[in-house]
Amino acid sequence: MPQYYIRERKDLNHEGETLKTYEVRSRGNVNLRQLAQKVGRHYRAISEGELQGIAEQFIEEMLGELADGYSVTLGELGNFSIRIGLTEEAKAEEACGHRRNSRSLCVNGLRFSPGKTFIQELDRKCKLTSEGSGYQSLHRSPYSREERIQLAIDYLKAHPLMRLDDYAALTHLSRTTASTELRAFADDPSIPIRSDGVRSAKVYVLSPHA
Repeated sequence: MPQYYIRERKDLNHEGETLKTYEVRSRGNVNLRQLAQKVGRHYRAISEGELQGIAEQFIEEMLGELADGYSVTLGELGNFSIRIGLTEEAKAEEACGHRRNSRSLCVNGLRFSPGKTFIQELDRKCKLTSEGSGYQSLHRSPYSREERIQLAIDYLKAHPLMRLDDYAALTHLSRTTASTELRAFADDPSIPIRSDGVRSAKVYVLSPHA
């Protein structure tokens, strides 16, 4: 029986607003072998190993169809199709004015549209209970957005670069919120902060015209 809790997060599109969402606490993960064991209880003539092999081949065939540009519908479970986007290298090159081509793109996820009947059946079987005191409140910064911008600018005037952890410590924001805010700063031409590098190597510097 899954348990739920309430989570707070900041709506960056509306400064000062706090969004509350209901989240389900994961009880762990069930892998393909374990599912094959469960299905095997209903099909005594087929071994668990054979069932797992069939499932693995099914996944392989599904992978091939998606890679060929087809969407795949698995009955009432729903429909799957690929999602594409720029590679991290292409994102960095685009900032330098390089043109995009097919090598600039990669598969970066899947679109999944669950079937209506599947969701209804899942809701019927899922009996939620409250986690009790489970409540994750927003880690608020004592500074306003304008104050955080000035803190970042002052830091960069005294240091050649700023990392995500530096900004999170400076503003008392969580790493997730700090990362989202820094990306917004770097994309705003009115704020003299720009990003350099990708992924874990990303840093923030002052704009040359600051």
